[in-house]
Amino acid sequence: MMNSEYSDIFFIILGLVLLYCAVTGNKNKVIHDITITVAGGATFVLLTEQLWHVLFAHNIEMTMAVILDAILFILIIRCAYTS
Repeated sequence: MMNSEYSDIFFIILGLVLLYCAVTGNKNKVIHDITITVAGGATFVLLTEQLWHVLFAHNIEMTMAVILDAILFILIIRCAYTS
């Protein structure tokens, strides 16, 4: 999954949608909720995959990526909670 072009395209499109919503000050609650939910889910999937690499493949170099993804996931959850 990490080397898939489809997941890269998905993350790029998700980032562009989030950037568009932030720049335009999107007031549509449905679009905001959907993008935050998808971003949280995608981050959690990425966090889980990287954690599996650290635990099972003994790829210790990815530990910082796991920590940063966990922080990002917590911030997304906080953003979803406060909005």
